[in-house]
Amino acid sequence: MKSSRALRKFAFTYLLLHVAAVLLFLMVVTPWLNRHLTNQLDQRMHAVAVLLRSQLMSLPEPLDSTQVQLIIQELADATQLRMTVIKPDGTVLADSHASQLDRSLGDLDNHLDRPEIARAAASHDIGTDRRMSKTLGIAMSYLAAPIPRSDDPTAIRGFVRVAVAQSEVDRVLQDWQRFVWMFAFLLAITAAVAMWIFTYREIQPLGEFSVAARRVAAGQYDAVPLVLGRRDEWRNLAEAFHHMQHELAARENRLVENSQRLEAVLSSMIEGVVALDPVGTVMLANEAACRILGVEQHQLLGRKLLELVRIPPLRQAIEKTQLQRTFSKVEYQTYDDPQRTISARVSSLAPDPQPGVAIVLHDVTELRQLEAVRRDFVANVSHELKTPLASIKAYAETLRLGALHDQEKNLEFLGQIEHQAQLLDAQIHDLLRLAKVESGQAVFDIVSLPVLPLCQHAVQTHAAEAKARGIHLVLSEMGPELKVKADADGITTILNNLITNAIRYTPSGGTVTVSAAARDNSVILEVHDTGIGIAPEHQRRIFERFYRVDRARSREAGGTGLGLSIVKHLCQSLGGSVHVASQLGKGSTFRVQLPLSP
Repeated sequence: MKSSRALRKFAFTYLLLHVAAVLLFLMVVTPWLNRHLTNQLDQRMHAVAVLLRSQLMSLPEPLDSTQVQLIIQELADATQLRMTVIKPDGTVLADSHASQLDRSLGDLDNHLDRPEIARAAASHDIGTDRRMSKTLGIAMSYLAAPIPRSDDPTAIRGFVRVAVAQSEVDRVLQDWQRFVWMFAFLLAITAAVAMWIFTYREIQPLGEFSVAARRVAAGQYDAVPLVLGRRDEWRNLAEAFHHMQHELAARENRLVENSQRLEAVLSSMIEGVVALDPVGTVMLANEAACRILGVEQHQLLGRKLLELVRIPPLRQAIEKTQLQRTFSKVEYQTYDDPQRTISARVSSLAPDPQPGVAIVLHDVTELRQLEAVRRDFVANVSHELKTPLASIKAYAETLRLGALHDQEKNLEFLGQIEHQAQLLDAQIHDLLRLAKVESGQAVFDIVSLPVLPLCQHAVQTHAAEAKARGIHLVLSEMGPELKVKADADGITTILNNLITNAIRYTPSGGTVTVSAAARDNSVILEVHDTGIGIAPEHQRRIFERFYRVDRARSREAGGTGLGLSIVKHLCQSLGGSVHVASQLGKGSTFRVQLPLSP
């Protein structure tokens, strides 16, 4: 007989309540029974102590230890209690458990300070206490009574002490609790079986409805609960359930068709689409919208958009659209790194008192970056080419107006025209090289190259220039086995540009050091100088085209403003990177990281 979950739950609840009732009963009765057993034990110890004291009072003085030991041993065997006779000074005269002690009676501690002895001596009556026994090491209950003299009741001949292990009370309590638990368990099992049989027939249809409901949830609408033969409310419920299945099947077919059409349209869009209800809860969001907003789709649906995406311009556009029943367009930048530029168009959905909105998101980051690069490039190229052209024009005009026949100045002007033409040619040459590298048209021969000859050649190439400027150009020691996986011309261009920059911006008497080392499957090329250094605010932009920290000094040094940009793009094309570390007045270190050749 297969049981339903409801039936098992009902039976389990009953058993749980039954156990709770038994626990409550034990919590109430156990303390009372404990007190009752303890009182009985105290009365028993009191009666035995009085009896023992009466026997000892009839003995002559002084009490004989052997005789007393025989008396208490016989009485202890009959009552199963521990008995001790103690002298007035606290020493032990006899003990019924002397055979169980590892020490002799003379070695036992003085008992005059025991709480029960102290109370009996102070009150000349019964004294009690419960504690751990120092000699036996178990919890004991103690009762002590003084032994008065027969001729002078106020004088004490000693003390009688009766003790019993607390485990006796605990054992009785455990036996009683065990009996209650066994009786409660048998009663609970009997009642549960009877209840199970009685309620099974009424609860059984729930399982059939549960199976049918699961089939409906899985899209199978042909399951009908097998209770149509009954003549009660279960039959009416089964007929209503069957009618509901037909209605759900028809509606689901229509919804699936509409959903498939909508999903096909939204998934093919590169723009993000988000639909909000009147209170701002997300009803629909395609994958592009989740990617643009940086939120998982399961986190977005059913949540308020502005709780997950806190963008003030977008919130203002939504509020404006709902208020004016029109559309709004806004462009904002995200706060994450790297920043992105998002264009959002917000339009009203329905003419409700507070309509929902539809938001179309478009990531225009690349478009805006390209526009900015184009503007900067046009401005920089125009500015950089205008300066040498203006100088050439001015010198040529000066020569035309008469300086051509001035033997002292005409050669100087021609030299300036030639210098500016060379600078213009170098800029155009660097622009063409940079464009070729950026476009991917540059052809690289990636092979395993020894680093030492490349560095030696670069240092020798610039040795004369460095010497003319009074700069020490140094090549650090490196092993001949160090090899890099790169293009020879690319490495040469990188080293030439970095060394040239280092020499140009290092004062006379400074040092430029070229070094190389292997680190983490990479070759690290470093060009370190003791020059003027670069301020922190300029370090992240020095690899841009035509960016100059000091334009006047750069032109005096003869730079085109494209060298570091060429270095950056060459490193990226060779599968590496370039970084700078610099401090004003202390010099700069350009670090190039390239793949290490196995």
